[in-house]
Amino acid sequence: MPDSRFYAPPAPIPLEGVAALAGAVLAPGADPRLAVSGVAPLAVAGPGDLAFVAAAKFLPALEASAAGAVLVPPALAGAVADRPGVLVARDPKA
Repeated sequence: MPDSRFYAPPAPIPLEGVAALAGAVLAPGADPRLAVSGVAPLAVAGPGDLAFVAAAKFLPALEASAAGAVLVPPALAGAVADRPGVLVARDPKA
């Protein structure tokens, strides 16, 4: 996270904009207007952050996370369908 004494916080980007930048698609039911203002690991992500889950073994960490948006591979899209900020990408780590 950049030091806010030196760097202004980034302007939020709508989830649909993040999808376009990441080459991802919005999962069914995802809110395209959800504001994303940062990227963080699941353990420290907040409501404005995007995190990623690359394997099913990380789903419990996602359940415990406050991440507002998550990038997942197609195989995990159904497991996180109840979240409003889901993006689906072939390789979420790329």
